[in-house]
Amino acid sequence: MKTQQRIDQLKGEARCAGLLAPSGPWLLEGDKSWSDMVRVWEGPKGADFAAQDLPLVLKYMPDIRPMRILEVGGGYGKLARMILEVVAGPVEYTMVDAVPESLAHAEENMAVYPNVRVVPAWGFVPGEYDMCINIASMQEMSQEQVDYWIKLFGGHTVVGGVIFLMNSRDYHGRTFAYPQRWVLLHKAPMHRSLTPDYPCEVFARVAYDVVGVNERLELEYLASTVRRYCGIWQDCNRMRQERNVAVLERNALRARALRRSLGWWLTSPLRALRLL
Repeated sequence: MKTQQRIDQLKGEARCAGLLAPSGPWLLEGDKSWSDMVRVWEGPKGADFAAQDLPLVLKYMPDIRPMRILEVGGGYGKLARMILEVVAGPVEYTMVDAVPESLAHAEENMAVYPNVRVVPAWGFVPGEYDMCINIASMQEMSQEQVDYWIKLFGGHTVVGGVIFLMNSRDYHGRTFAYPQRWVLLHKAPMHRSLTPDYPCEVFARVAYDVVGVNERLELEYLASTVRRYCGIWQDCNRMRQERNVAVLERNALRARALRRSLGWWLTSPLRALRLL
């Protein structure tokens, strides 16, 4: 089946599931064209992002074989392909997405990997996983979706497994309420955005309720976010001052040019009279 035909088929399924309905709780963006996104993520920029994500994913990947990975919002499969190329040992990879265009391209891109499943969000039946990944996807979801997937990660990640999240917090009012049995291993600003509050968060799933364990890393991240906000504010003030200086210099040049022009026009009649 051709890609466009598959996209149309997936759009029909999504509408039946309520994901593309104008008033549905899983609202995406109607029939918006994703051609611009295709160009970005199938081009060098998408590969650069995935290549920068990969080292952190590998650093916190559990040493379990065979390993079961769930990636929600897997897009076209760039990160999945990189992981499968470098990780030794059997890996069962499940990619879930709710964008018909992403699903169709992912099915095409991942067809050469027999251990990869590309599943629409509306037909996904979760199993047990050793690592759950969500990168730059929850930031585009509704609060209901965020709560749903966090709860699913908490309930279907095995004890000793890892949850890897990377989402911006600057563009929406969503909250991320993490379960009590997630121990924070890492939280730091990420490379994907210039916005201050764009953390990479890595959690370990444990068998006990976490009380007071995550606060130190949270406070360190909060301090780094404040420093980044202050740095951006200072940069804005500096740029504003430089811009004001540049504007003054540009206006001065314009004033001098205007004076020269006016002087030439005023003196031209006098010159003409002298010639007479």
